[in-house]
Amino acid sequence: MNKVVIKTVSAAAVFAMLLSVSSCGKSKGNLSEVRTVSADSEWWDDKTSAISRDDVLKATGTDPYHMFSKCYAADEDSVVLSIDIFDKKDNTTHLLMHCSYDGEILGQVNTKDCFGGEDSGIPYPIYKHNDKYYAFIEKFSEDRDSYVRFRYEIDFEGGTLKDRTEIKIPGNGFIVDAVDVDGKLVYLVNSQSRYKFYVDDGKNPGTYDIDLGKELQIESVDRINRYGNGISFIANAEEHGRSKEVYCTLDLGSFTVNPVELKPKNNWMINVVPESGAVALQMDDHVISKVDPVSADANKLVDLSATYVLDNWYGEILWAADDTVVLFNNVEYGDAAANLIKLTRSSGNPNAGKKILSLAYLDELYEFRAINEFNRKSDKYFIETDNKYYGIANGYYDQEGWAYSDVISSETNAIDILKADIREGKGPDILLYGTNAAQLNSTEYLIDLTGRINSGKSLKSGDYMDFVTSPNGRDGKHYRLDYGFRSTVCLVNNSLIDDKTAGLTFDQYDRIIEERNEGKSILPEGDLPLMGLFVNSSDCFTYGKDGKFMLGSEVFKGMSDYIASIPDGMVYDHDYESYSGKLQILNDFTFETYVYTFEHSNLFKDFSIVGLPSADGHPEAVIGRGIGITACCPLQDAAWEFAMTLMSPEFQGLMHNSYDPVLKSAQKDAFSKYINNISDYRDPLLAPIPDGVVDYYIEQISDAVVVPDIDSAVLVIMNEEMPAYFEGQKSLDEVCAVIENRVNLMLAERG
Repeated sequence: MNKVVIKTVSAAAVFAMLLSVSSCGKSKGNLSEVRTVSADSEWWDDKTSAISRDDVLKATGTDPYHMFSKCYAADEDSVVLSIDIFDKKDNTTHLLMHCSYDGEILGQVNTKDCFGGEDSGIPYPIYKHNDKYYAFIEKFSEDRDSYVRFRYEIDFEGGTLKDRTEIKIPGNGFIVDAVDVDGKLVYLVNSQSRYKFYVDDGKNPGTYDIDLGKELQIESVDRINRYGNGISFIANAEEHGRSKEVYCTLDLGSFTVNPVELKPKNNWMINVVPESGAVALQMDDHVISKVDPVSADANKLVDLSATYVLDNWYGEILWAADDTVVLFNNVEYGDAAANLIKLTRSSGNPNAGKKILSLAYLDELYEFRAINEFNRKSDKYFIETDNKYYGIANGYYDQEGWAYSDVISSETNAIDILKADIREGKGPDILLYGTNAAQLNSTEYLIDLTGRINSGKSLKSGDYMDFVTSPNGRDGKHYRLDYGFRSTVCLVNNSLIDDKTAGLTFDQYDRIIEERNEGKSILPEGDLPLMGLFVNSSDCFTYGKDGKFMLGSEVFKGMSDYIASIPDGMVYDHDYESYSGKLQILNDFTFETYVYTFEHSNLFKDFSIVGLPSADGHPEAVIGRGIGITACCPLQDAAWEFAMTLMSPEFQGLMHNSYDPVLKSAQKDAFSKYINNISDYRDPLLAPIPDGVVDYYIEQISDAVVVPDIDSAVLVIMNEEMPAYFEGQKSLDEVCAVIENRVNLMLAERG
């Protein structure tokens, strides 16, 4: 796959690149202190138990193409899984499994066996009362012309449901959940979109409204659990038109609800856990925390970095004690119906004595499998993740009404702090980053990898995509080794274009939307977001031999003129589902995105992957994701060892939902495995994924161009100055002169 690099390297840069082979690894800054893992540092042992496809097949006789699992009645030892199983004829079977957290199946019930082979309906909810398990099933009664609700005891030992009892709730509400609190049965009931509690103590059952006070109106509650002598739950509520998450505890003695508004960090999952109340997985921090019911403060319980199962997503937290935490993952496709992950606090750290490699990242972390496997297998080193700079880069999420310019400013701020830390010898050892941080491409911050790349036979074998072994620094040096990539593309119907290998010019794009989409644009709204998209997919900037920044390229002028020409009354069409039959703009494009786009048809060969609209009509652009070794890293050989883990056929052969592999021999295998996996469990109502889609995709992206790395600080300046041109206050030449002056002053200050 030959990539066209649309940035030439000067003779001086080539000379600098040759010199770098002998100077590889030397840094101008301070080296960080080497740290080792302490024997008494936090550590959690892990055990993952999978409820396999074979387990389901053995229990039901049904070969599932699709499974969906939910968990109920968790305690300190076990949980009940309700597994909905669908065969290729869309028949449904419901399987109840009682499972220990150590992977033992303690009992199971195929509900079809209890209803003469007929579909029982979904057993929901399930709860435990006096050491017995119960499930509710609703059935439609022809005589009553309404649904009737029955409760069954689940006899896991006998493999059946028994002792059917009709349950009547005042107001005939729908039972959302149920829990036993000291012999009292508490039902969460949804009656005409109003949530109530029905409490049955065996003597004086009663219904109670849920009053959160403070003018909070409950929109939804989906789970309750034991907490002290009452229950806890999380309500999605509304106050004066503003949505809130509210953590509530209910005392069954006084029947008062104590609500506290949650303080959710960006990207977290929270649920109520028996006895522990609200427990949150703070995904960006990789931390599991208990939430205080009074202050709503999140108090760390488990740092997932202190495990071999570091990840940023789990389906639900089942149990959360000081020494044991159990996580649940529903698995819809593949060889398992569900995974149970039991974490147990260890008395000692098995990695004691290993030297620590600190790994930081600017974009979301996806490389969990590589980190976990490296840490398990290495007898010398342990990777410790550091989300400091990612947190700063995403700080704009905490701002109300943030705009595109805030995104770029936050990213640039994170990079500035990272640079300062590296200079002071306080930075990370390893950095995972992409093409939007060119200001790091300097031996002041990252070591030159050219010598290591050239001396490694595997990297120069020709099996990696061309841009992987090409310098990414303007000085001809190689600072980032890309192990994955995404693309910025336009999917266009072949009937709309003549050249299927290039991109669209602005004139072509305007003609297509005018003729085929009623003049509605599918580009991003707003001058600055659109400029950012175009800049990241085109070579807009020029640097002279003296290093000075220039902004006068025809590509940049054409882009700017086009943005300025978009009328104020432009109508936008972002309903990609309806318009995907003709033209679609896709950022962060991967093979998985490609398959998903065409999942309802086999028309992929009717479309070409081309570049976004541009002044020169160039092909789609590659966005690399790679690893750099910082100038303050004292363990450069160890850091390179991890880099080679990311470049290995084993890791490259995995299918990633965030980027495509750069090892050409691994691409076809990884993509084919992905196709085979989802085809085995694919909805039979959808068209089968056609043969040839893998080869066609690889061929389509083979002409992609590589855009030089972009200095995000330059984008900050452009975001501040370009509106004067877009709004007609200054000419383009005037604005370009201001931007060039500011950028060159900034570069001079950097030295």
